[in-house]
Amino acid sequence: MSDPSDFIVRAGKMPSASPEIGRPYTRRDDGVICYPGTSIAIPGGTTVTAGDAADIKVLARRDGTPLAAVISRAEVEAFDGLSWVLEIGEPLRLEPVEEYEVPWPIWQERSGEAIGVQAPEWDGIGLPRMLALQERKLRFIRRDLEQETERRARTIGVAARLGETRRDIGKTLGISTARINQIIDDLSPLQLAEVDRTVKGIVAVLRFLGAETRPSIEVGQVLGCSEELLRDMAEMGLIDEDDGSQLKATKAGERAELHLRASMQKGD
Repeated sequence: MSDPSDFIVRAGKMPSASPEIGRPYTRRDDGVICYPGTSIAIPGGTTVTAGDAADIKVLARRDGTPLAAVISRAEVEAFDGLSWVLEIGEPLRLEPVEEYEVPWPIWQERSGEAIGVQAPEWDGIGLPRMLALQERKLRFIRRDLEQETERRARTIGVAARLGETRRDIGKTLGISTARINQIIDDLSPLQLAEVDRTVKGIVAVLRFLGAETRPSIEVGQVLGCSEELLRDMAEMGLIDEDDGSQLKATKAGERAELHLRASMQKGD
């Protein structure tokens, strides 16, 4: 332990606000800080380092040369990213505040480690916080809009494959046939693959049911299809659910199966 009589202690730099670094977040491959489970950037989100978060004191010679960082146990316990201090640091004193001394070169090396994130919606007040919260809401709405737009495009693609004319689809949606053509033509390879996978699943279910009524659990187990597919088929009117446990093909389902069979024979 250093002899305090040879040194002076000066306060370390305090952060401008106490960061809520315990908040969950993820980081994209490009380094952008996002809400957990999404690729949506947190407005104004910035990395908080150990040096940003910790309120340290600097143990220095009288000529100002820093020799060690002095960190209280309370600071260490407040931030998970500082737990290493208890392993590396040397106890400086225990009363009235338990403190640890970390050699200055080690502190300089590790103080830049990221231990969390600071963002206006968590740490700001007044207008900055209000603006950040509104931006967050807008970004999630845009994400939802993009997802729904893609979902609609895939459903239009499935409807066309099931025998619905593009004119009838446009009439149902209240948009032009030209726009329906554009939506279908603009389907990405990934979306086309999803449409193909859905149609194949529909064909498998309709052929398995035939003219019979079968337990829904049996359909799922035998074909390995998802509950979502069966739910979508019921919403499309292709199958009926009897008390949610028995499935049978509807007239519309039978027509769709015949159409798909003919299309597959033609190689469409």
